[in-house]
Amino acid sequence: MNLSVKSKIIPAIAIVLLILAGPAAYYGSALWIKTIGIEVKPGKAYEPQKTQFFLQNDPQWKDNLIGQSGLRLGGYGCLVSALASSISQLGHETTPQELNELFARNGVYTAGGEVIWYKISEVIPGIKYQYKRVFSSSTLEEDLRQRRLPIVKVRYKRTGVFHWVLVVGADKEDFLIMDPLNPNKEVVRLGTHGKVHAYRVLLKTEEMR
Repeated sequence: MNLSVKSKIIPAIAIVLLILAGPAAYYGSALWIKTIGIEVKPGKAYEPQKTQFFLQNDPQWKDNLIGQSGLRLGGYGCLVSALASSISQLGHETTPQELNELFARNGVYTAGGEVIWYKISEVIPGIKYQYKRVFSSSTLEEDLRQRRLPIVKVRYKRTGVFHWVLVVGADKEDFLIMDPLNPNKEVVRLGTHGKVHAYRVLLKTEEMR
C-alpha cells in the first residue's frame, strides 16, 4: 500500500471510530447514571416555587391501591405524589388520590404499578413529559429558570430503596426538594438522598423544546 492510499485510509478510520465512540459514550453515561447515579449541585440559588405539598402516606389516601399492583400509596406513592404536585402547579389541580384513581381507570399503570409516562398526556390534555437519560446540574437549573419542576429518582436517605422527589428550587449549596415522605412538609436538600438516578419533567404542550 503506497503512502498516498494510507494517508486517505487512516483519517477515514479515525472518523469512523469517533462516530462510533459518540453513541458508546452516551449509552455508557446513561447506564452509569441509572445504576451508580450522579451528584448534582446548583450554580446559583433559585427561589423555591410554591406548590402543593403532598405526602404519600397521608391518611386520606395511604391505603389506596396503585392500580392492580397490590401496592399502596403509603408505601409506594412517592411518584404519584410528586406528579400530583407538578400537575397542580401546571393548572390542573389534583391530589394523589384523585390522580391515582385517574391513572388506574385509564391504564396509565403497568401491572406492577409503574407509571407509563407517555400515557399521562392521554388522560391530562395539554401536558407532556420530557426525560433525558443523560442529564446534569444544568438540566435541573434550566428547568428552574423556566419555572418547571424536575422530578428525579434518588435512593431514599442514601439507602437501596428508590424514591422520587420534586425539585422546587435551590440554595447556594444544593437543590431543594419536596419529599413526599417528609412529615414536616418543608423543603429539604436533595443531598439528603445522595445521587440522582433518573430525571423527568412535566410541562405544558406548547412549552415542548
